[in-house]
Formats: sequence, structure tokens, C-alpha cells
Amino acid sequence: MNKYRLVKRDARYYYFDNEAGELYRSPIHCYDEGKISMPEHERDADGYLCLGQYVYLYIENRNNATYVYPSHDVYNYIPSKRSTTTFSHILQDDLVQELKRRIYRNLDTYPPSRLWEIERYMLGGYDNTATSVVQLAQIAGESLLPDESETIEYKCCEVELNKPEILTAIGAFANNKGGTITMGVSDDKKVVGCERLIEKYGSMDKFSNMLRNIIKQSTNTNLYLNIQIEFEQHAAHTLCHIRVPRSNEIVLVKNELYVRSGNTSQLLVGDRMLNFIIQNHK
Repeated sequence: MNKYRLVKRDARYYYFDNEAGELYRSPIHCYDEGKISMPEHERDADGYLCLGQYVYLYIENRNNATYVYPSHDVYNYIPSKRSTTTFSHILQDDLVQELKRRIYRNLDTYPPSRLWEIERYMLGGYDNTATSVVQLAQIAGESLLPDESETIEYKCCEVELNKPEILTAIGAFANNKGGTITMGVSDDKKVVGCERLIEKYGSMDKFSNMLRNIIKQSTNTNLYLNIQIEFEQHAAHTLCHIRVPRSNEIVLVKNELYVRSGNTSQLLVGDRMLNFIIQNHK
């Protein structure tokens, strides 16, 4: 078994040569810490093996093709494990590097039709701007958005406006701590955008006015005056944020009382409604 020297790399492959001048190409993802333990080898800041190092290779020829991998007889195999670190706990300056690590660790999970796109992005220059982070997150199949919670709610609204659910969330937030409804995000936190829905109403201003009118007509207070409606460009998509403040008055949505419990909006009736009114709005 011979050692081979790492001479160059691109977004998908390491390139090794031997003393005879033969050059071999080996997939980068085979050298990830999650798959092959190579403690004697140094890695750079992005997690790649440093150039100039020597590694043991397993070379196999089959079907008129050459396959090259790190030798499992020398290195310890460790089962692949996807990173579970939530992005909310990663500093902004570290997001790009962490996303790039997740992409190359999972290269073997992407369909071949997307590999050219991934390679193009990975070879591009990335900084810590919002655009770079969003593009890399989309490639990695990761969401930078926090989970739904007591103060966060997502609604798809890609082509249709789900008025009842949006009004319910608005009433529940207002009767609790306040919160934000983000339109243009699916249940699995995939950004789908609501630009097509906005186009139906002609413009962002007209869309905002429509939302305020619906809130005004469906609630019993002047809550609509204090709600903020903001639009955010998220890569190729537009998101709409409805920011709801906590209300000092009881907010009814079409004569129904909703409150926020965890990441859900609950309807209160009977004694539960009465107790809520007594305890929270004396």
C-alpha cells in the first residue's frame, strides 16, 4: 500500500499523485471527519485536508473506471452524522464557514443534476453578507430561520392568503406577548416566498393595505393601527412580516378569543375564556 500526496482540490475532489507522476481524483466527502478519521492529517479553516500531505489510498478499477478512496484498512471508519447545531447559536461571522462545511460533508446526498451548481457556488467568493449566507443555506438544504415558538409563526401563502389562520395568529399574539407572523415560509421552514401573492394585489403597498383592512374588519380593537407590516428580500424570494404587539385590551377575532400556547394558537371558550379575562385583564 502506497502513500499519495495531495496536490490540489476543487469543490468536489481531492487530487493525489505518487512518485511515478500518476494523478488520481478522490471525492472530498470521503475524507470528512464524520466518515473517515484521519487524526494525523491537518485541515484548514474550512475543514479540508491541507495540500502537500500524504495519505493512504485504496484504488480499484472496475467497469473501465478507476475509483479512489482513503483506505479503510488504515483509517478508522466513523458513521456519518449530520450536524445538529442550530444556526441561532452560531455567530454571524461563522455562518458561511459552517454552511460550507455542511455542504461538503453531505455532497454524496445531492442529486447529480445539482452538483454542477454546488461546485459553482462553492468555488465562488463568499463573505458574511446576508446574500451569501442565504445562498449557501439554500444549497446546504438548511434553514436559517428559528423554529416556530410562542412569538414566531410561519405561513406559506405562496399563491393564496389563508386569512383565518393569519387572523387567528394575530389575535393569539396580541393577547399574549406579541409576536411575528412571517408569510412565505412553508411548514418545514423552506423559504417559498409570497411574491406571487403580492403581485395579485398589484404592489406591496396595496397588499399591506388589504391586510390592515382585514385585521380592522375582523377584530374588535384598534390593533390594526399598531401592527407593523414589513417586507424582506430573502435571496430570490420576498417575505412579508406581520409584527403584532401585545395588546392592553382583549382582542377578539370575529368574536372569538385566541391565546398563544407554545407554538400554537388556541381558542378559549367557557370557563377558560372567563379565567383568562379575569387573570390577564383586570
